[in-house]
Amino acid sequence: MHIFKNTKFDFLRWRWHAIGLSWAIIIAGAFVFFTKGIPLGIEFAGGTAVIVEFAQPVTAQQVRGALDKSFPGGGENVVIQAYGDQSQRQYMIRVPFVGAESGAALSTTKQQVLDALTKANIGSFKENGTEIVGPAVGRELRSRGLWATVFSLVGILAYIAFRFQFSFGVGAVVATV
Repeated sequence: MHIFKNTKFDFLRWRWHAIGLSWAIIIAGAFVFFTKGIPLGIEFAGGTAVIVEFAQPVTAQQVRGALDKSFPGGGENVVIQAYGDQSQRQYMIRVPFVGAESGAALSTTKQQVLDALTKANIGSFKENGTEIVGPAVGRELRSRGLWATVFSLVGILAYIAFRFQFSFGVGAVVATV
């Protein structure tokens, strides 16, 4: 049984096109990395995530409109996602860390979100959950994540260098980075 009749493909004919495309993607990625940085979730940057469930159907645009008044630049800073099953009418509202929040003041952002939704009068809702991550915890998680990445790359380098050749290990680590 033959799937392909002609198995003679000239792969090397397209090598310069593939190399050029690879370099274009690498340069574009580096440009975005150095201009915008890595987008960090609230787990690493600090912030508040509130899960609310509405009694009647509400669109994400209505929720965003309610929060735009309380959080300036809400379109960029506040993330609103449908949460869980569509029939539950739940939304997760993520607000990044703002200002010098610590201790009991961390819950002020959560209260601002709930007050904005109440004031907008888009329907009755209940809070189903809250996740609050302070900036110190976010910095610690970011630091630990960076060290875990570095140690895993060193482990990959050591294994491939031991099993095959050191130059293959360096190539694998560079490709992973």
